[in-house]
Amino acid sequence: MLFRARGSRRAGRLVLMVLGILVQGGAGRPAEFVTPGEMLRKSDWIKTHLETARPGLPFSFVYGGRASGDLLQAWPKNTETTRIDAASTRRAMTWTDPASGLEVRCVAVDYADFPAVEWTVYFKNNGKQNTPILEKIQGLDVTLERGQETLKEFVLHYWKGDTSAPDLYQPLERTLVANAVERFAPVGGRGSNGAFPYYNLVTPDGGVMIAVGWPGQWASSFARDAGRSLRISAGQEITHLTLKPGEQVRTPLAALVFWQGENLARSQNLWRRWMFASVTTAFHVLTQVACSYFSMP
Repeated sequence: MLFRARGSRRAGRLVLMVLGILVQGGAGRPAEFVTPGEMLRKSDWIKTHLETARPGLPFSFVYGGRASGDLLQAWPKNTETTRIDAASTRRAMTWTDPASGLEVRCVAVDYADFPAVEWTVYFKNNGKQNTPILEKIQGLDVTLERGQETLKEFVLHYWKGDTSAPDLYQPLERTLVANAVERFAPVGGRGSNGAFPYYNLVTPDGGVMIAVGWPGQWASSFARDAGRSLRISAGQEITHLTLKPGEQVRTPLAALVFWQGENLARSQNLWRRWMFASVTTAFHVLTQVACSYFSMP
């Protein structure tokens, strides 16, 4: 079952925090560590997936037997942009099904000083009856395409996860040739048992760090077609549910950090700097508040 919304975003951020700690490198927020090309690549991705009139939205689902790409084009949409602080902006896109009252809300955060973007999708039943079946929810569902002029293939760097053996979190890599499929899922509902929702995908023009913030059972897939495209999807492994009136659920949090060049160590450090500057600081404040609350007489 999907997590209910209250407090669940903290769980996703906590998972991302742990991922950041496991990556080697330095912390901090020096702007000179980020290149203009990386920021431009992030901005272009946001325009394509979050800002255009008919975006290639970075998530997907099936509702009442129909794909979300068709449904959301017909449903009324509202967009609200909020400045969180000097370094981050929240964009909330909301669609509502006039027939059933299902509300679909994608909340994305764009970081002004890092080539990073994250988002979470929420589903809420604002109607008076149970919704039709909501299934095959992918909190992350995007397609990347390599240029026709290059012969370089996508190379996926990933980690084994906790195996309770000497090879735990062993780093691995695979070149994703035509029609290759790489799928990951933990064992037994524990988020890092045998698989790790953290990847570094090398592309012909650099790469992108990818993480899925979810403490329970998830699944991810990297599927190459016969041409130049790679589809990346991730979410809970199985979703097939109906929402009662007033009920709300959410997807795992997805995060991307874009990088350029060929230096893998630098790309890892870029991720780590973003984590420490934008995620762990907020978690530290939350922890201090919680400790103060529970220490009250």
